[in-house]
Amino acid sequence: MKSLKATLAPLTVLLALLLSACSSMNSGTPPSLETVTPRYIGTATVPKHPIKVGDNLELTVQKLEIGQFPWGKSRFFAMQLPASSEPYYLVLKSYFVSPVTNWRYSQAETGTFWGPSVFFPYLVFFDKDMNVISHSQTADFQVNANIHNEMLIGFRGDTWLQGAFPVLSSASPKPAYAIFSSSSDYVGKVGAVPNFYWPYPDHYWMPRIIYAPKLDPVPTYKGPMNYVRYGNVGEIQVQVVRPQELLETTYGKKLESPVPKTILSPGTTFHKEKLVIKSPNADGYGVEDASSDKTVNMVFTKSLNAGQGFVTMFAQAFHSRNQNRSADERMQFLVDDAIKEHSVALVDFTSQTRAFSGLTGHCKRIDFAGKQPRSFLGTIQGYDIICADGNSDLAIRIGASILSSPAYPGHKALPVEAADFAAGISLTP
Repeated sequence: MKSLKATLAPLTVLLALLLSACSSMNSGTPPSLETVTPRYIGTATVPKHPIKVGDNLELTVQKLEIGQFPWGKSRFFAMQLPASSEPYYLVLKSYFVSPVTNWRYSQAETGTFWGPSVFFPYLVFFDKDMNVISHSQTADFQVNANIHNEMLIGFRGDTWLQGAFPVLSSASPKPAYAIFSSSSDYVGKVGAVPNFYWPYPDHYWMPRIIYAPKLDPVPTYKGPMNYVRYGNVGEIQVQVVRPQELLETTYGKKLESPVPKTILSPGTTFHKEKLVIKSPNADGYGVEDASSDKTVNMVFTKSLNAGQGFVTMFAQAFHSRNQNRSADERMQFLVDDAIKEHSVALVDFTSQTRAFSGLTGHCKRIDFAGKQPRSFLGTIQGYDIICADGNSDLAIRIGASILSSPAYPGHKALPVEAADFAAGISLTP
């Protein structure tokens, strides 16, 4: 008798394909504001919602009022900023509308169906007399995602644009108000959102990676491309946070902390398949066992003091494809995959590869650095050590990295326990 998993597998694949097809549909057009009379003309008379540090507002674009501004007609939301003597960040997120992003599409509001869409925010800051101080640029917003694969459903979760804008106590003139809307430079345009992920049987499992939006297609990118409409639909989240809380806002609406709740004693030993894994030799690390029936994936994470960043380490074991190739060829294939993963996920990516004496005697180490769009372009640096067993198709990947919050700029080196993490990984006889 077939297992439930085996029975449902074909149906899961079929539904995933249907969802993919739905997400690429382009029938219908985004709702237009051309025939709508705006309630407000200019910026002086718009109502301004008072916000304070710690606020978390969730707004539906279609329910926002309409204004005619110098930069175009748009749905908008105006804010009276906190009169705080301490620095803070105004974090603005705009969630994609798509079957892939948890079925939030605009059929109910517009009577039609179309593919992925998003409200591309345009944020303008004003002084106390409503004079323009500054405004956002396209590059201020990056794409973040929390996409996962569910049985019978396919890819689900959230995808959103996000931008973090510092308001410093030393600013002169100091911003007193802010309005977000969507510039006429964006509305009605079609952009390209590249994405890349590794399906499980061919490679080790990695999450779906979706990164920086472009108002024009990206001709140099050779991977799958999602085309996105920019319109007046979607959901907006506005947060006002202290610098030490900035990185906590990068996990969608649930504000989930990346640090697991189970905190380990230093040097705790785990036996996973052929791997013997020792947790980092320092206090404060949590563990997440993200292993499957075919893949070992143990992840250790620690938050740096005052929200300055995160240190992450992992150990993976999986069966590589191309088993008929030599160990050297399989090694190069795995190294190329790891570099590609980082290159599509990071901005200003650099790396250096060298031989490494490791678990199987046949390993390579990749030292890398860059900026992470999903963390407001916070700097990240670390290493990957990849080993290929010459006697089997077993592959091992060990990694460590440190992510620094943009609220606390400055170079932060890997701590000693991260530099030494790979030494605590061994194979059973």
